[in-house]
Amino acid sequence: MEKNTYWLYGKHNCLAVLNNQNRLIKKILVTKSSEHLVPPTFVNKTEVVENKQLAAILKNHDAVIQGIAVLTEPLKQSGLDNFININKAKQLVVILDQILDPQNVGGIFRSSAAFSVDAVMTTVDNSPHETPSLTKSAAGTFDLIPFIRVVNLVQSIEILKKRGFWVMGLDGKAENYLSTFNPVSYDKIALVLGSEEKGLRPLTKKHCDFVLKIPMNQAVESLNVSCAAAIALYHLSVK
Repeated sequence: MEKNTYWLYGKHNCLAVLNNQNRLIKKILVTKSSEHLVPPTFVNKTEVVENKQLAAILKNHDAVIQGIAVLTEPLKQSGLDNFININKAKQLVVILDQILDPQNVGGIFRSSAAFSVDAVMTTVDNSPHETPSLTKSAAGTFDLIPFIRVVNLVQSIEILKKRGFWVMGLDGKAENYLSTFNPVSYDKIALVLGSEEKGLRPLTKKHCDFVLKIPMNQAVESLNVSCAAAIALYHLSVK
């Protein structure tokens, strides 16, 4: 396998990759029963193999392969500078504050795609990069949304605020509920989600315009961060 390449797997994930013109496709392995999934333009890069061959190649992954795997390079993502120069009246950004679990990040991408998020932003350090687990969990949505990675999250939040974004953090210990926030009043919103164990870091929280919590049964201490993201994004999309 070439340096800086990796195997993607999963039906929806691979189909999204093959339909993304910005992806560099190196090779496709497919079983006979899944051969119909490959677009004609990739016939020369496709090899039909047995299930056991696919399983052998992906042996290091806890993978539900679904009969297809694609060898590709990580997407070249645009930076925050490019994003803030996009001239769009209404924008919604999801910011991840040191969320480490790639499956949670993948789940957040799914919800972000469902509710028309314009970009997902996280830090270069202490966050997952593009991996088979992340893209598989995103179920084909990773290729639909810009993934912005920044060095300093607080500085990047302040840049967004100067560009007209209102920043809303989710925190289970906040005083006010999510339902008190009326998204109709705000054209540009950044939703900040904290890590699975620690939540929002104090400095990150300090730079939020609003810090809110999701109302729920007191017997439940917290929600999985990808579930919390889905609830918050639904609320922000109802206008």
